[in-house]
Amino acid sequence: EEGRGVARRLRGRQLRLLLCFCGYFGWHLVWPLRHFVLYAPGVSWHEEGHLHAWHMKLRSKGGWAVLEAVEAGGRTTLYTPTSDRHLTYGQVKKAIDRPHAFLLWTTGLARLHMMVRKER
Repeated sequence: EEGRGVARRLRGRQLRLLLCFCGYFGWHLVWPLRHFVLYAPGVSWHEEGHLHAWHMKLRSKGGWAVLEAVEAGGRTTLYTPTSDRHLTYGQVKKAIDRPHAFLLWTTGLARLHMMVRKER
């Protein structure tokens, strides 16, 4: 009669599996709500925690971007993501609309700019 009860003891492997499932589903329930706890109010304005947030997918953005590089001699060069032949159309759109993507593009551009300056 010991093993016939509805509520039987879970074995080690079953308990680990149950804990993994609970942790997995718990994470997926809590992760989208992190912007209410971790970030300052108004994440739609300052975009902290915007990655993987469902409510940020409900809006659209547009804009333009120009980067001005000023060398030590006073020479200035203007760069735009649309004129960069190394970027695809999707990358150009992201570089214009998303601050993090723009930062990545400018970092890479600064490296190229410094390499060209060293070669002169």
